[in-house]
Amino acid sequence: MGRSVNDWDSRQTFGTYLAKSTSKSAAIFRRYDELALSNILRLSSKLTDIATSIKRIHYLEQDERPANAAILDQKLSETLKEYYVSLDLYSKMLSFDAPASRTVEAIQKWLRLKKINEHDIEVEGHGYPDLISLHAAGDNDLLSRLASTWLKVFFIDYRNSKRNEYYYLDERRIRRVVTFVGMVLAVGFLVGAMWVLWREGDDMIAKLATVTGFVVGFGIWVGFFTSAGRKEVITATAAYAAVLVVFVSNG
Repeated sequence: MGRSVNDWDSRQTFGTYLAKSTSKSAAIFRRYDELALSNILRLSSKLTDIATSIKRIHYLEQDERPANAAILDQKLSETLKEYYVSLDLYSKMLSFDAPASRTVEAIQKWLRLKKINEHDIEVEGHGYPDLISLHAAGDNDLLSRLASTWLKVFFIDYRNSKRNEYYYLDERRIRRVVTFVGMVLAVGFLVGAMWVLWREGDDMIAKLATVTGFVVGFGIWVGFFTSAGRKEVITATAAYAAVLVVFVSNG
């Protein structure tokens, strides 16, 4: 039978393994959404009851008010503070990024190898959708996933990996390589389009078709192969199209 991560020795072993992560992206924990939201709802319900009691007391005469009215005010203050603190902390927890699936899988393989179970981490698609990475979460864009899958050997963190059993990837190295590749592709889209447009001479129809093709290709690359958001994709594509239009109009 495997050891529980709640066991002291297991916690120390697991903590040592996570601490060796060069990018600290292995600091993965659960946000416990159900428990957090249940707690917030509990406090909200409690405040509703207090508000009802206060409203009822408000319409009573001074001599008719119960002796515990002051205690009710104190209870309101404490519960309201706890409610606001819970909302603030949960809001901060929601700002953390989800971990890369490759990092989660590496940790799971290590746990299985060490026969440590009952840790609150599961491989993506098998429960626990509320996992968060405390620092430097690995990018989950298509380019990063392709690099970590097909070029895994170049990104293995050998300090935390064991050959033929489990591999931990250096997320910082992946990010640097993906950023460099992205820069090269961006320059390639711009320079390549200009060279093609220059070769087409005065054929305006061919130029318009070329601009359309390159703009669509650029938009697909930025939208599906990078971690850019919707606004960033639209802005980048519009800027790229504007540059090509200016080049064509001046050509």
